[in-house]
Amino acid sequence: MKKKIIVLVSALSILLLIAVIFGGQIMFGITVKPKTGHKAIYIPTGASYQQVLDTLKSGLTIKNFAIFKWMAERKGYPSSVKSGKYVFNRGLSYYDLLIILRTGRQ
Repeated sequence: MKKKIIVLVSALSILLLIAVIFGGQIMFGITVKPKTGHKAIYIPTGASYQQVLDTLKSGLTIKNFAIFKWMAERKGYPSSVKSGKYVFNRGLSYYDLLIILRTGRQ
């Protein structure tokens, strides 16, 4: 009986570890790239969250847009859209892109 419990707990621990690794790779791995080598995104003053999403779709290659939107909503980005010119010349993670957009770092 004890051996079965130990095997079960070990198996669940391994599955949890695998899930954490894959989740971290999705959130913090390179998943956003400019469509060209160097891309500038313009977010006008007073732009809505949906306008920002449309601009990002047209200028960046985002691996899984649904995950990006989910993270943006959890981080409170829809209520803190910052205008400006954002230049992307390398790959980013969803997390890095959200930090840049939320802080207005241009």
